[in-house]
Amino acid sequence: MQFTGKPSIMPPTFVVQNGIWQDGIHPRSLFNNQNNDLEHCDGPWFVKEWDKNGGRGVLRCRTSSEIDSLIDPSTNYVVQNHIANPLLTRQGQKCHIKFYSLLQCAEDGVSWSLHTCKDCFLCVASNPWDPNDLDYDTQITTKRCVRLTKDEAIDPQNPIQWDGWPVAYPQCRRGVIHAVQTA
Repeated sequence: MQFTGKPSIMPPTFVVQNGIWQDGIHPRSLFNNQNNDLEHCDGPWFVKEWDKNGGRGVLRCRTSSEIDSLIDPSTNYVVQNHIANPLLTRQGQKCHIKFYSLLQCAEDGVSWSLHTCKDCFLCVASNPWDPNDLDYDTQITTKRCVRLTKDEAIDPQNPIQWDGWPVAYPQCRRGVIHAVQTA
């Protein structure tokens, strides 16, 4: 199965179940259909075991032609191409936001309400980001190092600084609403 969202929200996502590409779609075929040179598609690629979280079970490769060599036929994976412009800290480290929300369905079964936590965590890679560096500490953002609040995004005690949370919070909220409305 291939999940596609707006490229700015979610890169194309492919599923490999027990060594078989769901719906017969391999990233190679996607690039070949678009007449793109497979070896020159932007990397890195992430091959993620789908039952792991916290950055565990994430393999990395430069091109989509290398993906099959990373796959164990007895394991299930989600495969994604890296987004072109990842979120970075001031120090140049790749980061992502752990944004918590609760979607509550009303008794009518149609209406819903969204509750979002105004605090979040900024997860940061250990090394400055470089698209050519496949090292775990450069590509994987698991270190929760900064707690952000809606009004205060800088922790003077922490060397990792990111002042985008007051702008990002409403965007995260709108993104969740958009995802729910289009699901």
